[in-house]
Parts: sequence; C-alpha cells; structure tokens
Amino acid sequence: MVEVLEVKLAKNMEDFLISRIRQAKKRLWIVSPWISPEYVDILIEKYKEGVDVRVFTTDDTLRSHLESLGKLIYVERVLEKPGHRRLRVLSIVLTLLGGVLSLANLLFLAFLVIGLLLFSVSRNKYRKSYKCVLGDEALHVYKSKPGRILHAKIYVVDEAVALGSVNFTKTSILNNVEALAWINDKSIAESLLQEIMNLGRNYGLEKMLLKEIAGLLGLK
Repeated sequence: MVEVLEVKLAKNMEDFLISRIRQAKKRLWIVSPWISPEYVDILIEKYKEGVDVRVFTTDDTLRSHLESLGKLIYVERVLEKPGHRRLRVLSIVLTLLGGVLSLANLLFLAFLVIGLLLFSVSRNKYRKSYKCVLGDEALHVYKSKPGRILHAKIYVVDEAVALGSVNFTKTSILNNVEALAWINDKSIAESLLQEIMNLGRNYGLEKMLLKEIAGLLGLK
C-alpha cells in the first residue's frame, strides 16, 4: 500500500525537500526545468559520497540555470596521439641551424623549413573531451521546442518520490507558494525511474550531447 508521508502546500520547502535530499544514501534523481547554482553544490556533494546522482533538465538560457549547468560540465584535453621526442629534438636542431645559416646558403633555409615541419609533426596531438562532474550518464539536458518542453518536477530519493510544482531553484523552494507530495513507495519509485530514463523516447524530447551543452555555455 502506498504511504503518503506528507502533502505540503507552503511558501518554504527547504526543510520538507532539501533536508531529505541531503539524507540520500543510494539514489538522487532530479527532474526540473530549472536549477539553481546553490543546489548543484548539494548534488556534487552527494555524488562524492557515492550516491547515484542524475539530473534531467532543459536548455533554458536563464542566467542562473546556465550557471548551474556550467558547474556540471567541464572540458578536458585528452592525448590522442603521442609526439615523437627524438623527431622533435631533430626538428629543433634543424630549425636552429637553418635559422642561423639561412642567410648564407639556401640549403640551410631548406633545413629551417624542414625543421619547422618536423616540429609540427612531432608534437603531441590532443582532442577535447566533454565531461560531467557527476559521471558520463548523469546529465540529461533536453532541447525545448514548441509542444515538447520538459516541465515535470520529480525528485527520486532512494526509494521515495516527491511530486509537485517545486522547481529545483532557490526562488521556487524558498519564496514561491508551492505544493509537494512525498511518497515512500519502492514500486512507484522504480516505475518512475523507468519513465524518467525514457523521457526522450516516450515524449519526443531531444537530448543534447555534452559537446552541445558546452557550446551553449560558451566553453572551449
């Protein structure tokens, strides 16, 4: 039988929601169109404690929301092709030799050109890799399109679920008059987890790649 622990209509939901989120031990999934930077810190803290943290949100360009996404995304330089140390040393020698003697002999000018080319070839090759601080599969940002906008507010905390009007934002949780139901039922939690994972497929929501999110944030 479903046990509704509490249904609350109030202006301040911090004790009702945030305190329970802080107590998550195994799972913390957040579905909210907007997120405040202050609450991202809680998610990162829970992730470091070993909690399965996942975020499902939108590509809204509200400044505070973008700041939140910026806390979750980073760009990493990954070595794609190691350079050649000996070739690099040879290129430096040829470049220096060609630079010093090029005025005296066109042959040494050729040394200069070859040295520069070898130096370019011998360098390490890097590529950009886009990461989420909560893990590779933790961040789901959906593109907002007419008739296809993620507007649900769902909080899955371990084996409990919170459903209502509350966004994961400071304004919504602290200032707005909102409604929220806290349901402690494992079967409902597991059912919602499946629904959340299939948001894109079931409702035609297009998930952004981490690279696209980084572009939205202006990360290079």
